Amino acid sequence: MGGWWLCGLRFSPPILFSEENPGLFQELFVSFARRLCAVHGYGGYSLILATSRCDENQTFETFLTSKFKGFDAGHLVTGSATADLGVKTVSWLSAIDNDYVEKVGGISTIRSELPMDWFGKFDYGAGLVIQGGPQPDAAPSDLPTPARLVLPNLLLKPIRTTKTRMHFASGGIDPRLIGAAADEWMKRFDVEDDELMAYKAKLLDEPKFTELPRHPTRR
Repeated sequence: MGGWWLCGLRFSPPILFSEENPGLFQELFVSFARRLCAVHGYGGYSLILATSRCDENQTFETFLTSKFKGFDAGHLVTGSATADLGVKTVSWLSAIDNDYVEKVGGISTIRSELPMDWFGKFDYGAGLVIQGGPQPDAAPSDLPTPARLVLPNLLLKPIRTTKTRMHFASGGIDPRLIGAAADEWMKRFDVEDDELMAYKAKLLDEPKFTELPRHPTRR
């Protein structure tokens, strides 16, 4: 499933394709970010949703994202209405333009906070793509949240939008990502300040790159 925004991009490949072609999805993502001069965007796990079953999709998506923090959620068209206000989320791949790079402290801060053994960094001309780990992580909610999602989230938190549209209101009691539920989803990777060092230590036990991520332009 993929969708394009005016100021950003959201892109998810078939899982098997990504596993059988390591590095290719990242190259495609960086290439599209460069061609679109993306302000921000992300790529990783999401769902293939039937457009003819929009209401049912949103109910199931709400349920599934309660089980997997690493899954994206939200209606693409409604989400695009607030995409100019800031980044929506981090994912396996997270793109931010050069203005946002400076707002989070510049490339030196990004390198310091996101060490290269666990985080790839790709220059797309107008900005930077950050890759969190060699493979995407679905982040099951019954397991500790991966540090390779928590740490980029903390770094990009100052540029995260405070307003987003994810789902349509339901006429019944079906669960939807609206109001407080949407806000909770946006903050799903947030941790308390006193937990930061624990997550930095946790990163040491998470999968690292066996070789540098393949792409001709790196920062």
